[in-house]
Amino acid sequence: ERRGLRAAGRKYADGDMDYGQTFTYSGGGIYCGVLSTPTISDCLIKDNYARRGAGISYMQGVKIENSEISHNVASDVGGGIYGLVVRAEAIIDNCEIHHNVAQKGGGMVLLGHTQRVLNSTIHNNHALAGEGGGAALMLSEVVMENCLLYGNRAVNGGAIYTRGPSTEHNPKSMHLINCTIVDNRAERT
Repeated sequence: ERRGLRAAGRKYADGDMDYGQTFTYSGGGIYCGVLSTPTISDCLIKDNYARRGAGISYMQGVKIENSEISHNVASDVGGGIYGLVVRAEAIIDNCEIHHNVAQKGGGMVLLGHTQRVLNSTIHNNHALAGEGGGAALMLSEVVMENCLLYGNRAVNGGAIYTRGPSTEHNPKSMHLINCTIVDNRAERT
């Protein structure tokens, strides 16, 4: 099992997904394994490929701040970010997530425990065949506060797609606080 941080970058060409490309399974730019709880600060994560989480993939609590995540390509889910949190909280603060591509969750896919997206701009991401051009929020408690989402595209949920059952013992919800969501499209391509 991979643990900790793993980084690698590749060139992204003209916004098209290259299906002939060899994809790592998870975390083309950065992979944060189950036992890691890193802080990623003031970074540029760009031009990476993976099956999921082409820019960043994390499996536990993480803090990503003051960073740009762009032009990453995932052959499956989470072009910019794939975040699965089991027992901790993840925070994405003051980030720009843009021009990422995936089948689902062009900008990001967030799953699991509490995740917070704060003071961030999510724009011009594309989910080619599924949900969540900007963000796909699945089975997760997500708070988005002071965020701007624009120019994202998907089949369903151009800016945001949310799915997941909520029960008394397993609450799942999305909280949007002071967010601006403009000029996104849900369309068949």
